[in-house]
Amino acid sequence: MAFSPEKWETIQNDFVQGIVKDGNLIYPSLTELSTIHKVTKSTISVRAKDERWEEKRQIYQNKIANKHNDIIRTQLNKNEQNQENRTKTEQKTNALANNWAELDLKCLDIANYALDLCRRDLEELQKYKDNYDDLPDEVKVRIKKYTPGELKLLSDAIEKYQKIGKNAVGESMANNDSTNIKIIEIPGGM
Repeated sequence: MAFSPEKWETIQNDFVQGIVKDGNLIYPSLTELSTIHKVTKSTISVRAKDERWEEKRQIYQNKIANKHNDIIRTQLNKNEQNQENRTKTEQKTNALANNWAELDLKCLDIANYALDLCRRDLEELQKYKDNYDDLPDEVKVRIKKYTPGELKLLSDAIEKYQKIGKNAVGESMANNDSTNIKIIEIPGGM
C-alpha cells in the first residue's frame, strides 16, 4: 500500500517527536508504529533507515532536553534571585532591628541616668524634711529652688523618664498612667 508524503511525514513525526498516549508522551518503536498506522514493519524499517529517523529522534530529544534544561535553569536563576532578594530584605530587617535595639538601650540608659538625678534630688530634700528650721541659711537657699512648681516639674520629668525606660524595654505604660511618685512637702511655706 502506498502512502502519501503527508502520511509518511505523520508517521516519521510520530516516531521522532513521540505521541501522546493516556496523557503521557511516549516514543513508539517501529513495531508499534506499524500497528498504529497499519503498515508493515519492514516497510517502516526501510523508510526509517533511509531517512535516518533514529538520528532525528535523538537530535529532537536533545533539543527538547536542552529546552527543558533552559527552562529549569531560568527557574533556578529566578529562585536564586528571589533568595538573594529575601536575604537582602532579611539583612535590612536585621539591621533595622539592631538599630532599634541600640536606640532602646540608649533611651534606657538616659532614662536610668535621669531618674538617678531625680532620685538624688529627692533624697537630698528628704534629709532636710524634719529639720528645715534648724538648717543654715545657705542650705535653705539651695532647698528653696524646690518650690511646688519645681517639684511638679521634677515629678513630670520622672514620669517621662519612666515612660521612656519602660518603652525601651518593651513595656507600655498605657495601662498604668498613674505613677507612684510622692511629692515631698518642705516645711516653711514653700
